[in-house]
Amino acid sequence: MSVEGLLKRLSSGGFRAGFLSSLGEMYHFVLFARRSGVFSPVAGMSGSEASTRYGFLQSSPESWSQTRQNGYQVLKGGSIGLSGQDVFVGVQGESGVDHLLVVDGPSGSLPDPAFLQLLLLAELGFQHSGSEVHDLPVWLADSLTFLQRSPSPLLLLSEPGSGADALTQALVDSRFGEENAVFFHPGRLSEEVQLREFFGDQVSARLGDASVVPVMQRGARAVVIEEVSDLSQSMQLRILALLSDPDSPIFWVFSSSRDLGAMAEAGRFQPALLRQLRSGEFLLPPVRSQRDRIPEEAERLLRAFRQQFGRSISLTGEAVEALRGYDWPGNWQELKETLKSAFLLCPGSELRKMDLQFGNWNQGQGDDLNLRHRTADLEKSLLLEAYALHGGNQVQMARALGISRGSLQYRMNKLGLGGREE
Repeated sequence: MSVEGLLKRLSSGGFRAGFLSSLGEMYHFVLFARRSGVFSPVAGMSGSEASTRYGFLQSSPESWSQTRQNGYQVLKGGSIGLSGQDVFVGVQGESGVDHLLVVDGPSGSLPDPAFLQLLLLAELGFQHSGSEVHDLPVWLADSLTFLQRSPSPLLLLSEPGSGADALTQALVDSRFGEENAVFFHPGRLSEEVQLREFFGDQVSARLGDASVVPVMQRGARAVVIEEVSDLSQSMQLRILALLSDPDSPIFWVFSSSRDLGAMAEAGRFQPALLRQLRSGEFLLPPVRSQRDRIPEEAERLLRAFRQQFGRSISLTGEAVEALRGYDWPGNWQELKETLKSAFLLCPGSELRKMDLQFGNWNQGQGDDLNLRHRTADLEKSLLLEAYALHGGNQVQMARALGISRGSLQYRMNKLGLGGREE
């Protein structure tokens, strides 16, 4: 890619899969990002591949010491174990080295170092925009660049509440654009309705609505099937046939929070389909395996809450340790909702351990049709926001919510909220 081509894509915003992937197959590269004091690959090679190929980064730090002063450096590969190659090393960081890019290619073939440094800046801007536009926990934002280069099909496995929906949305938006993707959630739909809404089979109608355009007739570049275990047996077989077509232009993404292997053994999921999906399996980590990064994620969430609600609240050290020590059975969704509730109810400028109400988050099913449960969730959310915006002033809260003070007090008592009457 030329500098002109890079600038054109930067200005058009039409590049969906990261800028470093445009280097071409003759080059090897890895981009490291420092997370919680440790450098981890976020684009290019895996950690083990990078350690093997670029071992000089740790064994011979003096060989690239000028990079820290100049921003980038080109090395002759013969002196660092890569005979016949030229090696570019570039760094970026507001204070110190936050990102490190290494690119190597046949001697004399590397693009201009200034261009590679521009490419690094473009990639960082791309990653930053992807992680900020979408509400992703920091450990999933790191995975987004990797998934943007993964082949079809992708199978995202996670415990409930781990953020699979947010990651899937971020992936298709950045890789294909929202307008080029279709989401299908089979849920509790009968087999007949699944076949009609996905393939257009004229066997039934959903609530009598004949105007639904079937998924396979929308010309989408990406198809996302949420909770693949809910697919009927006929749907599984027909999708398996589509996945077996090497000329299919569709990129497939599947997600599940259930044990598909056990379902296959029980005869409730097609083993052949499971084998296909496992070729692109990606496991989303639960929060309890990311305790060291909970402080970073908590601060990211607080930044969003400060901007949304206009309150300046910080976490105390004891609150951070309490967040790290909890097991989070509801995973990231529980972490987010617990912090949000504590933020909105916090009486001062510091959020303390005693402000955190662990275990009060109710993890419901995504397709839960219980009107009472859904209404209660919405009511709680609105009351908490009104409480934060009006400082607990019941007169102002009641006016904003469009209810009487008596009705407001009844609802606040159910949630255990106090408040000022004037």
